[in-house]
Amino acid sequence: IMPTCVALKCSNRSGSSSNTSFFKFPFDDKDRLHHWISNINRQDWKPTPHSRLCSHHFKQDCFIQFKTRVCLTSDAVPTVFHRNSRLQAMAKYSRRKKKGICTTNIHSDMHVCALTAVTHDHSYIGRTEMSCEDRTSAGDNTAKASSSLPFDHQQYTVKESPRALKRTIWTVQNRLAAYRKKIKKHREQSKRLRRKISSLSSVITTLREKMLVSTNCADMLEATFGGVAKEILTRVNARISLARS
Repeated sequence: IMPTCVALKCSNRSGSSSNTSFFKFPFDDKDRLHHWISNINRQDWKPTPHSRLCSHHFKQDCFIQFKTRVCLTSDAVPTVFHRNSRLQAMAKYSRRKKKGICTTNIHSDMHVCALTAVTHDHSYIGRTEMSCEDRTSAGDNTAKASSSLPFDHQQYTVKESPRALKRTIWTVQNRLAAYRKKIKKHREQSKRLRRKISSLSSVITTLREKMLVSTNCADMLEATFGGVAKEILTRVNARISLARS
């Protein structure tokens, strides 16, 4: 199922934009979860483990760039909505909480990214850990993180453009057609050779039955024919010599 943003008047869904990320609700942080739900302001609604909120509802200071992933800080709270004037006060919560939290140092050997099975989803861990989004696409593990702001996520390029792929297909099809022609030509040559061998075998059989093949005659035939025909005549002549002896 493609994740869809649960915010009112927001139609963002996973796959619709390469610059949009989707985050899980912080169920392990009850205080922050309460602020998330309050800011979304949906009546008689509670989030589920499958609920997602897109990155358009967070300020830029709520993001951390980590290698090829875009991560939320451990105290991030969504404050960007259509009724933004009502929610500006909620931004103070994030700033107050930041004062009591040590700055998280990002080191690849000291932090664990909680990745979920759903593409573009995020989990949330402790203060010294981050919830991260793996922005690498399914078939492209070579994309590198850009140095732009969080909303300018990493830019990915397909290894080959559609035009290059089309040209490759055309080249392969031409080679395949050429190989098929060669195969057909070899088959025709083999067929003609089999007919010739069959004809020569019939003649030799008749000569053998009538005992008309002598050594000199066999030499003449060997001089006249070459290749497979010559080999066949040589073998037949040897058999006739053995039969006479």
